[in-house]
This record gives sequence, structure tokens and C-alpha cells, in this order.
Amino acid sequence: MMITQLMAINVRTVCSSDSLHVALGLMEQHDLRHIPVSDDGLIVGMLSDRDLLASLDSVFVPGGINQEDGDANSAPATVREAMSSPAIVLPTSATTAEAAATFVESRIGAVPVVSEGELIGLLSRTDLLKYAVAASEDDPASCALHDSVKAHMTTDVHTIGIKDSLHPVVAIMKDKKVRHVPVVSDDRLVGMVSDRDVRRAFGQDALGNEMGQGKGRAAVGATRVAEIMTTGLFTTTPDQSVAEASRKLHRNRISALPVLRDNRLIGIITDTDIMRVFSHQPV
Repeated sequence: MMITQLMAINVRTVCSSDSLHVALGLMEQHDLRHIPVSDDGLIVGMLSDRDLLASLDSVFVPGGINQEDGDANSAPATVREAMSSPAIVLPTSATTAEAAATFVESRIGAVPVVSEGELIGLLSRTDLLKYAVAASEDDPASCALHDSVKAHMTTDVHTIGIKDSLHPVVAIMKDKKVRHVPVVSDDRLVGMVSDRDVRRAFGQDALGNEMGQGKGRAAVGATRVAEIMTTGLFTTTPDQSVAEASRKLHRNRISALPVLRDNRLIGIITDTDIMRVFSHQPV
């Protein structure tokens, strides 16, 4: 199937010269994880939760909170300072398998679809996940999504304690290039922190405070894992199928599932893992 049948058409964009305050407002108002950056009709970059997380270095450097003495502690003020550039794009002729491979290889969550340089739409991992679920139902015999979760999950899972500060969470996300960090207490899974949780906790204060930016300091709000983690998690088991895990992700609008055996965390499967499986399907 061609990606033009799955992509979103009414796409919100920002300019590289826009303030992060404006971009954050759009992300919050419209529940967006990614925004294409367009200057004079050309796609020049992408702004995502991960980009915003990377822009928070000064906030999370010990001693770097609410400092006033130098650029090292200043939050970025414009989209240009935080966006990923150049943007990775796909042509309208791309297939779903090609798009899935792009997501996996480039470790991105959304890609602008262009024709002769013009933005036509935006394809996200969520769009492909929805299609993957349908594909697994249409052809259950041959679809690799009917493999077990244990065949594709990540077992080297980095966790955080419920009483920890957000400094080690951000360090794990950046160093290990992950978007989700499970939270444990007494060896039991009690929650999850995502890059979106961090952005929402710190974004408006640290990146959206234009007054603070002008004075070269970054204000912060919550500083503990317990204050921002998501609880009441959806989980899966190692013997459940990847297709069923995909359905849980799509149905609940989430992007990662902790894998439990006897109520103990043994792994995690994400939409990226599922894209990796799906990219090898003949679709």
C-alpha cells in the first residue's frame, strides 16, 4: 500500500524563526509529538518531543537550574535552535514497508511526505501501526506480526526508582537513545516515564518561559519521577503475539508496553520494534 493512503493531510507547521513558546503551545493544544518546520514553503526540519528533550541540557545539568550567569544555562528560544535538520522526508511513491524501514533506520516517529519539495502530508508511526494491525488480521497465516513478543522485545531495560529525580531519567533517554523508562519500586513495575512526560513537565517552564530565556535562565517545575510518571500501565506477556501488542498500542494511543512474567518486568516492546518487524513484510 502507498503511504498517501495512510498519511495525515491537514498538517500543522511552524517556521524556524518561531519561538519555542509558540511550538509548545501547538503541541499541547493539538496533542502533537512532531511538527514539520517550513520556511517559504520548504521543509527545513522537524521538531519533536525528543528534540525538545535534547534542548533541556542546561535544565538538567547539576547546578544549572535557575542560573543567571551565562549562555550555558540558557534555554533555546526559537524552533531553529531545537529542531532536527535537515528533515528526513519520503516521496508520495513510498510504500508502507519502505516507510517502516525509514522509521527504524532513522529512529524517528514521523516523516513529512513531499512532492516536488511541497509538503503533501505527514506519516507517523501511529499511522503505520494502525495499518500493521489491519494487515495482521487480513493475513494471519503469513504475517510476522504473529510472532511472539519475546522474539522481538528488548530485554536490556534500563529502569529508574520512584523516588529518583529526573536527572538520571534524562541521562538514560539520551545515552541509550530510548523514549521510555520504566519505574520500579521493590522490584515491581509501578509506572513509566516517556519523553513526552518530561517535555510536559518541563517544557512550558523551561522552554516556554520567554522572560526566563531573555534573562539567560531556565525555570523548572516538577523534579521527581513520582510527580510525572504514568501509572495504570498497559502491559503484555512474552508469549502474547506481536499483533496483539500492536493492537494494545494502537487502541490505547501509546508507544511502548512493558513485558511482564509473573508480575516481574523482563522486557519492553515499542512501536519501533513493531516497525522493525513490519518493515520486512511484503506490503
